[in-house]
Amino acid sequence: MGKKMPATVINLDGISIFPKWYTITTKYNYEAKLADTIINGAEKAGFIDKILEVLVPIKTITETKINAKGQAVEKIKKEKVYPGYIFVKAIMDEYVWNYIKNSDGSTTILAPSGIPIPIEEHEIIKIKEQCGLIEPEYSGDFEPEIGQDVYIRSGIYQGQYGKITRIQENGIMVNINNIPVKLKLEILEHVVFED
Repeated sequence: MGKKMPATVINLDGISIFPKWYTITTKYNYEAKLADTIINGAEKAGFIDKILEVLVPIKTITETKINAKGQAVEKIKKEKVYPGYIFVKAIMDEYVWNYIKNSDGSTTILAPSGIPIPIEEHEIIKIKEQCGLIEPEYSGDFEPEIGQDVYIRSGIYQGQYGKITRIQENGIMVNINNIPVKLKLEILEHVVFED
């Protein structure tokens, strides 16, 4: 017979009285179901003013394939950006904690050493950008020039580096590993490599 692990003691002292984003882990393939449960049950549970938003990090991807007849066929599929996680913007207290923790499909709210750690808003913005839920923010201080090194902030080339080879009205040509790719200026960030 296995030994039972002690229940985690949650310390909500010092938790912000303002809405913050928290990470919730889910059972396998329960991300969307848990989000629906939390949002749809919030009013009934009396938390409509405390649970403000739920983010399920899933991206919609359109693939084009050629079928046996030589026709292009588009297929839309969902891709989990962070499988097993959802994010909840809430004013956290012991009642909200218990509601989320005990919702069907929830395994835990991330709380290292028993203290829930909120996620910064700019991190959630990055996740929303990755999922295609919002357009990437563009600071406007980057004027592209041919030969500049850039970092790709989102899209299928996210995390790659490249060099600008051509500037067009409808996009910027970037050389990524000797492959020319047309990208939007908004997803590029100018970088300078130091020797």
